[in-house]
Amino acid sequence: MSFILDLLNLAVYLPFFKPDEEDISRNITTLKRYEWFKGYYQNEQYAQLIIHNNKVRKMLGSFNTKRIANPKYQSFYKKKIDKVSRKQLKTI
Repeated sequence: MSFILDLLNLAVYLPFFKPDEEDISRNITTLKRYEWFKGYYQNEQYAQLIIHNNKVRKMLGSFNTKRIANPKYQSFYKKKIDKVSRKQLKTI
């Protein structure tokens, strides 16, 4: 019974863990240090998505800032950015 109550409690607080504008800006600033991310900014379509598209921005804000420096995570984040951005470009 306690486990069920814990799950319900978590469900109530889960919406509050969404990335805010501060998280998004911090992660974009951190990512701008890397050449592969600068390539996205040089592409006009991707730059517009990063600046204006809510789904892409929330995804960027959800990244763990401490892990961005790790090459393994950079590869994962790069694939994730590419996947979400391509999907959003198709909907435009």
